[in-house]
Amino acid sequence: MSKRTLIYSKRAVFNYAMKVVLTISLVGPVLSQNNDLFPVPDSFQVEGVPPIKKSDVDHLFYDPASIRSNLIWDADRRNRRLLVTDQTNNIYLLNSPLSQPVKLIEKVVPSSVRMRPDGQAFAFSSDQQDEDNFELFLYDVAKQTSVKLTTLRGKDESIDSFAWSKRGDSLYYIRADYDLKRSSLCRYDFQTEKCFTTELKGVWEVLDSQEYRILLKYWKSSTNQSLYLLDTLADKLTPVDDKGNCPQGFFAGDKVLWATEGNDFCKMNPCILSMNLRSGKLAQLDLPASLLNINDTKIAPDGKHLLIQETRDGIDHLRIFRLRNDHSTKELPPFFPNTYVVWHTRWITNTEVV
Repeated sequence: MSKRTLIYSKRAVFNYAMKVVLTISLVGPVLSQNNDLFPVPDSFQVEGVPPIKKSDVDHLFYDPASIRSNLIWDADRRNRRLLVTDQTNNIYLLNSPLSQPVKLIEKVVPSSVRMRPDGQAFAFSSDQQDEDNFELFLYDVAKQTSVKLTTLRGKDESIDSFAWSKRGDSLYYIRADYDLKRSSLCRYDFQTEKCFTTELKGVWEVLDSQEYRILLKYWKSSTNQSLYLLDTLADKLTPVDDKGNCPQGFFAGDKVLWATEGNDFCKMNPCILSMNLRSGKLAQLDLPASLLNINDTKIAPDGKHLLIQETRDGIDHLRIFRLRNDHSTKELPPFFPNTYVVWHTRWITNTEVV
């Protein structure tokens, strides 16, 4: 499968379900009970998916004539706002969860959207000017205008991943040249662009940034993904995990956390590892044996809680763990009704998930 071809299997199988933005606090809502079932078109495949009660989800829908598929692009944690998309991938702003969406950008199909830490602007990548070759843009929320930040250099170059600095004064991104099969990590401070000299052969992605450290992923295939740290001061690349398959990773305080499969350090699968940035010490998070798989992970803004999404028989389960130290965890009581398919979770505060 090509790296540039995104396949969302659950969306293909269950494309009609949960077309909402669902706000969840750590204490779950009390759902109403009746026998009315949500209507399902005959063309959809729903084998193995439990029926959804219409009364449980009616209040979560916007006017279907204008908003039919509210997938979350990103969360503005400072102002408790959301950026969401509709069925054609336009960008909308929700000034509070479940408020009426306000359209910001239309006739643009972004590949990725990232809110600036102060919530006053967001970056997005789009191939609107050159199909399949993505460039980087910045949208100013107050001015309601967007500007292009980058210009592509090669005939098959694309900017497919990027991340904000923690202060929001710079963007880190990968210039991927699919013709020459090499990548370059670059930094743009809204005055000049600097591309680091570290050689990155193949396809790489930016996952996260913390001061002078950048967390990168080397993508060989969907089952062969490795993590590296780039020290931008020394321009030095150091492996974090090049033994297992690591689809996700992020900074959490003075640590790096990542989900991995096939790493010999793991005593069981699924596995989440932690590495102390000062000492380099590795540890495995103590997760319950009842956790069957890890489809997605998100760290709370303060780094004290971890959201894990697992799937059982086509239904998603959201579980939150309090991080006590490098390896110890404590699971919070269940808060989510396990009858839904879930996409695009985000932390919107230290104690609230959307």
